[in-house]
Amino acid sequence: MTYDDAGWHTDSVKDLGLPEEAAGTHISMFMAWLALHDLVSEKSAARARGLRDRSITPDRYLFDSCCGEINAGWLNETGREFTAAAYEHYLAMYEYFPPVAAFDSTYETPASWETYDAIAGEIDGLFHEWRRSRGYS
Repeated sequence: MTYDDAGWHTDSVKDLGLPEEAAGTHISMFMAWLALHDLVSEKSAARARGLRDRSITPDRYLFDSCCGEINAGWLNETGREFTAAAYEHYLAMYEYFPPVAAFDSTYETPASWETYDAIAGEIDGLFHEWRRSRGYS
């Protein structure tokens, strides 16, 4: 199952005159968070080493290692369950995150570590709420 794919958003970024990679920024923030929280498959984790030392950006990880998508095959069981439960909620919140709301279009948001740092806490909150709903503290 594919939860989201940058290819699904290319027409929107083309219409805005933005580079194709802009179609994946929202996806890359979530996927990088998953990788940095050990919620990806072993294969995806091996490809995520550059995220840990920030030698690559979230969008480079998404496009170079994950084919521009969040796919169930890139995730471990917990990652799949969390993504299935929380990704739509994340998307509904995304446009209201301060680094995203600063732009006319969500696609204009830079795929930077600064953006990730501003969004990661919100994903942390979704994860903690999801864990709480499953009876974990």
